[in-house]
Amino acid sequence: MSNVHVAPQAEDELLQIALRIAQEQPGAAQRLVHEFRTLCGNLAHSPHMGRRCEIKSTVPGQLRMITIPHFETFLVFYRTREPQTAVEILHIADGRRDLPVLFTDWFSEPQSKDPGPRD
Repeated sequence: MSNVHVAPQAEDELLQIALRIAQEQPGAAQRLVHEFRTLCGNLAHSPHMGRRCEIKSTVPGQLRMITIPHFETFLVFYRTREPQTAVEILHIADGRRDLPVLFTDWFSEPQSKDPGPRD
């Protein structure tokens, strides 16, 4: 069985999504959080159950994606690392968003803000 760690950013993203849902459907927000926690338990037993993300990434380990059961609009991005098969939940996002932009923000190397040569 693997260890599952949820990064602070992912916890915050889950909270923001749940708060947004709770404005109209408090019960659905609670179910979302419950399903996410259940998914974490499932990933502990089967860390490779999500799909591989074939994107360029600065994130070490194998980047994977899986939906939250019964809330398939929401995507969980995580990485696995061998040999201990640790799972780290990196991000949670609404799949209806512009994912290539999110990927750039999340997984690309920061661009240098070098203003160029000084006179």
